[in-house]
This record gives sequence, C-alpha cells and structure tokens, in this order.
Amino acid sequence: MRTLETRRMPYVPARARRRGETLEALHDAWQGADMRPLLVRAVLGTPYVPAEPDGRIHLDGVLVWAVANTFPYPLRFPDDSAAVFPLPVHLAWVSRDGLPLWAASDLLPQGQTLRDKEYWHKRYPTAEAEWSSKRNANMRSGRWKEYRIPMPTVRVPELRAVVVGIHTEIERLLDVVTHIGKKPSQGFGRVVRWLVEPIDEPVEEIVGAAVMERTTPIAYWHDRGRIPDGRLTYGGWTPPYWYAPWHTEVRRP
Repeated sequence: MRTLETRRMPYVPARARRRGETLEALHDAWQGADMRPLLVRAVLGTPYVPAEPDGRIHLDGVLVWAVANTFPYPLRFPDDSAAVFPLPVHLAWVSRDGLPLWAASDLLPQGQTLRDKEYWHKRYPTAEAEWSSKRNANMRSGRWKEYRIPMPTVRVPELRAVVVGIHTEIERLLDVVTHIGKKPSQGFGRVVRWLVEPIDEPVEEIVGAAVMERTTPIAYWHDRGRIPDGRLTYGGWTPPYWYAPWHTEVRRP
C-alpha cells in the first residue's frame, strides 16, 4: 500500500519538532494504535445548511477541522494553501499523489427529515450611514448592493456515520465541534451532543460500508477492478474538499 504524503502536512514550530510533537509523529502513533468499528451520531438542535456541491456532511472533514483546532502549536500551511492532516481513522487507501482516503462514511440524516429554505440577506448598514462621507449609496449595484440569497436547510433529529478508528480520540476531537454545515455563525447546524458507540461487526465489513457511503476517487475502484453503482462526476474526495487542484473523477453514492 502506498504511504501518506507527509510532506503535505502543515509545518510546526521548531520547539515542537525538538520535542517530537509533529503531525507526522501523530500520524504514526494513530495508525499504529488499535482501531475499532464505530457508529458516530450527531444529535442536532437546529437545521443545518448542506455544503456544496453534493450537500453532504463529510465526517473526515469535520475531524480534520478538529485536529487543526486542537493541535497545541500554531501551524503554517504549505505554499499551495492546502494540507493533509493525520486522523485517528483507518487509512483505507492512498492515491498516487499521496492523498488519503479515510475509512469514514459521510454523516447521513436519520429519522424524519424536513427540507426547507431560508434566506441570507446583505443589507446596507443604514444605522451607520450618518458616519459616511457619501450618503447616497447605490444599493442596486456595486459594493453596497443588497442581496436576498436562498439557502437550502435540512431539519433532522440526528446524523449518523460509520468509521473505523480510535474510540477515545474520535470522541475527544468531536467534543470541540459545536456546529456542522454552512452558516454556523447564524446558528445553523448546532450539535447538541456527539455519541460515539462501538459496532460489533468485522473491521473489513465496516471499512467497506464506510467507503460505499462516501465520495471516492475512480482510481480507488480501478485498483480493485470494479466500479460500483453510483453517480460518476468530478470533484473533491478528501479534505479539504473545496481545494480544486486535488479534484478528480469520483463516484458519489
């Protein structure tokens, strides 16, 4: 199996390197630990705004955010503005470019689901207009144009995902995640609590189930000699999903 491209990981300060507290060392420690099949549940208090383009909440993306925000040293990203982070999750596959496919499914809605629409508004700050040198601002075009943008929302009791990983570490990381999806500053996607529970199933079966319920690169299936049913398209498949230079042909469930 190909190895993860650790040179893509963020740089840490010299004092961290002297102590051996690097992301590379963290990756080696996590991948050498005992990993178990787990069920991850996110109990929600408010509707969430699904992310584009597939509308899914990626568990590995949530965990990467948590790793970046709990690492005890400041991080400096590579010049290309994207980086690979270690996770306490089974590494299902590594691309020829050294990018990871984690054995973690997407967080999928469970229970009664209501899909609705909210609106995001951009307004001219009329309360502060008296301080402006130009009081006849154009609100139909340009900088001060007002917007009313629709946003799809999903109201659901909880989201669930399956993952093969380190139970205690996944719980620790998710404990700092208070919101998921877009527009958390407006209260969307509030997570009331995270629940991580063991699954009494073989590791191989849960790895397969996790991979089937997430976006995967076509190259992964070519290595296995088959492409299962799903939507074939072009896009991101590993965190950060928005980073276009890493986009490729993918299968979406």
